[in-house]
Amino acid sequence: KDEEVAEEEITKQEEIKETQIAEKTQEGDKDAKVIIAEEKGTGPAVAPEPEQPKEPEIFDRAEVMPGYPGGPAEMMKYLSKNIKYPSLARENTMEGKVVVKFYVDTDGTVREPVVLKDGVGGGCADEAVRVIKSMPKWTPGTQRGKNVKVYYVLPVTFKLN
Repeated sequence: KDEEVAEEEITKQEEIKETQIAEKTQEGDKDAKVIIAEEKGTGPAVAPEPEQPKEPEIFDRAEVMPGYPGGPAEMMKYLSKNIKYPSLARENTMEGKVVVKFYVDTDGTVREPVVLKDGVGGGCADEAVRVIKSMPKWTPGTQRGKNVKVYYVLPVTFKLN
């Protein structure tokens, strides 16, 4: 309320006008020319080339995807031959799918397997990672004719006979 505000707290309009810097807008020089500085002995300044977009360190997709030696059928044989069904999962009749993501390096080595989904439990995820780490070298993926690192997602199914 107006009567509760002390008179000294109110700034009067006249006081504000006294603190203003200018009362008119200053225009710039309309005839000014832009001067581009030249480095000594290099001639006129040239705009730098736009930077090429950087390629990712590890590709999600490549022109040629990495491949297991012998193809998908050989990979399935390798998995079924080398996976040892964990006893805890076997005793509890646990079945399902473990999804593992890893990348195939430029030399074909399988690196950094990570479990994305453990749909089984009972140690199956650890077993899937163990077997994937022990895989032989793959044919690396390529992009523009050059070997590149490429992610690969592999579902591993655990099923009791």
